[in-house]
Amino acid sequence: MEAGELGLYIFCACAFATFLQHPASPVRHFIFSAVSRRALMGFAMGATTIAIVLSPWGKRSGGHFNPAITSTFYRLGKVEFWDTWFYVIAQFLGAISGVAVARYMLRGALGHYAVRYAVTVPGMYGDAVAFVAELAISFILMITVLFATNSKRLAPYTAYLVGVLIAAYYTLEAPLSGMSTNPARTFGSAVHADYWDALWIYFMAPTVGMFCAAEIFLRVRGGAPPYCAKLHHANDKRCIFRHAEQASVMASSASAADPVKSIHENAGGVRMSEVEHYEFLVIGSGESGKHLTWTMAQAGHRTAVVERKYIGGSCPNIACLPSKNVIRSAKANWFARHGAEYGIQTGPVSTDMRGVFNRKRKMVEAEVQGHLDRFKATGAELIRGEARFVAPKTVEVRLNDGGRRAITSDRVFLDLGSRSTIPDIVGLAAAKPMTHVEALDLERLPEHVIVLGGGYVGLELAQALRRFGSAVTVIERGPQIAAAEDPDVAQALLESFTSEGIEVLLDTRTREVEGLSGHKVRVIAENGHGRRTIEGTDLLVATGRTPNTQNIGLEVVGIELDARGYIKVNERFETTAPGVWAMGDCAGSPQFTHVAYDDFRVVRDNLSGGNRTTRDRLIPFCMFTDPELARVGLNETEAKRRGIAYRLAKLPMAAVLRAVALVETRGLVKMLIDTQSDRILGFAALGVEGSEMMAAVQTAMLGGLPYTVLRDAIFTHPTTAEGLVYLLATVPAKSMQCSA
Repeated sequence: MEAGELGLYIFCACAFATFLQHPASPVRHFIFSAVSRRALMGFAMGATTIAIVLSPWGKRSGGHFNPAITSTFYRLGKVEFWDTWFYVIAQFLGAISGVAVARYMLRGALGHYAVRYAVTVPGMYGDAVAFVAELAISFILMITVLFATNSKRLAPYTAYLVGVLIAAYYTLEAPLSGMSTNPARTFGSAVHADYWDALWIYFMAPTVGMFCAAEIFLRVRGGAPPYCAKLHHANDKRCIFRHAEQASVMASSASAADPVKSIHENAGGVRMSEVEHYEFLVIGSGESGKHLTWTMAQAGHRTAVVERKYIGGSCPNIACLPSKNVIRSAKANWFARHGAEYGIQTGPVSTDMRGVFNRKRKMVEAEVQGHLDRFKATGAELIRGEARFVAPKTVEVRLNDGGRRAITSDRVFLDLGSRSTIPDIVGLAAAKPMTHVEALDLERLPEHVIVLGGGYVGLELAQALRRFGSAVTVIERGPQIAAAEDPDVAQALLESFTSEGIEVLLDTRTREVEGLSGHKVRVIAENGHGRRTIEGTDLLVATGRTPNTQNIGLEVVGIELDARGYIKVNERFETTAPGVWAMGDCAGSPQFTHVAYDDFRVVRDNLSGGNRTTRDRLIPFCMFTDPELARVGLNETEAKRRGIAYRLAKLPMAAVLRAVALVETRGLVKMLIDTQSDRILGFAALGVEGSEMMAAVQTAMLGGLPYTVLRDAIFTHPTTAEGLVYLLATVPAKSMQCSA
């Protein structure tokens, strides 16, 4: 089809050139003006271009018929490498064939002149001017195509804009460059007319001009590739030349008229012909969503992911990785302030929060770029906007850059994530408190931070801010910090915090907040001793998470939520709506990135015919305070609540030689072992490199190994894993158990 398109285009160019420019043409007896004849030529070629592009075969192939355009869209990632070669070869063959047909049908001198006039020889001012003019034409043509096809308003008219530009170029600019913008067209004519003098102009200038347009387009869009290349239907999702195909897809996929009717009623009257169809549609590019998107796209499925804000989700942007980056800076600050303990003399130490922020920012930017590169490499389309269901398996996307898209898919996957909960406390919302997002973006050092919540997020950031130099008060409504942990572990962590000068108020409820975070705040709190007012400069809320399941139209398609607002799913992550899955935080999974990744694996394996579920998942976690708190499996509190008898091994970190060598002996390790066998039930470590010790225990648990394998293992000395040998040497005999 591509060769046929260009062959037809070249034939028409030859024919029009003959009848308008040949000295014996009867047209010249009626139209004496060369400008008028060029205008007719331009009008004819513009109309020919529009007709070819909008023809049925043009809609299928994309209407390339230009090697410079094809190469440019390869640069933009919209055409694959081998597809590029396929198109370019077809274009050159089509050009040669088109001229051959023209010469055959216009025999004799007419045929020769037809070819000669279609060669587009340099203009009247020579090669240099012709090159510059041709480059400018090509640049304008490509920039028009890119910005028009990626604008919701202009996209339907792109073919006509191109036709008008071609008509204008022939009329006004042809005397300067000869007007080609198509290396294949020039080559085909040159082969038959034996005219090679200026061939380099029509090969280099269009390619350079269009590549320059592509680079400017990418910079304007911040590196984001175009939604539409206009030319390659197999991969493009927003191309105006897909309208007829999309209409038939929508009509066949919605044999009942209800989805289309719903789109008209709920999506602002989006036309049926504008509904785009995918095999896989993922809403949210978090850990589960992005890996599913990459996997399905790489397998050859037509896949898109809609992301409203954070490319890659919370983890690389505002959560896991940025927080650990900032915590590391805080650790470096702590080392600097305690240099004398290590025999290092330092002067006064101060914190440059802008430097801390910039270090974190560079890491985040590199992560985001890595994600963009991965989306491009896998062929998945990243759509920046906010999606909302308007019908079964059909969403409307409000694009971040304006406009809307209506999308239907065979399968839809929700990875909506969660956000920080702001409790309903008098004056709290008006005080505009920080969440972890704002805390990680601080470019100033707060004087006194009041942290509401003694969970993982609150404790990590509280310690980091304290080490940077802020005064910190933590308010926890429960009887201990780290509420899910055993009392002895929580107490050891509390002692570590208070030793660093962090004030912790337990069994304390916040009743009212006054002031504005970042300036001055007053928190009125209450406990068994009465009311107390805590004054500070900044307020950080870390009291839990709320799923992002509102205002997305779940009720439209029958997706049910539980009492806490999480999407109801089965052990395969299937929702109550057919063909829709939910993963990660929004599905009620434990809110850890590594769990979300396993959610993806469950869905992926089941899509390929497996039978993977969430039953019996062994989920570890780590809180990156100093010392680290890591746990896998049961702790004593859970075992007692569930009535499970166990044997307990417990050891202070001061007995672990790695901790002794580092002079970081705070904390403890403990393991629960089954009373009837030597099976490991759970493990907790509060201590330096505790997460690495936990990983060794988790591996043993996954393998079903008895604790004796670890006890009798030869671990490298001195490592934290070696501490397991000392810990497990204290395991009581099977007859000695802790009663539930």
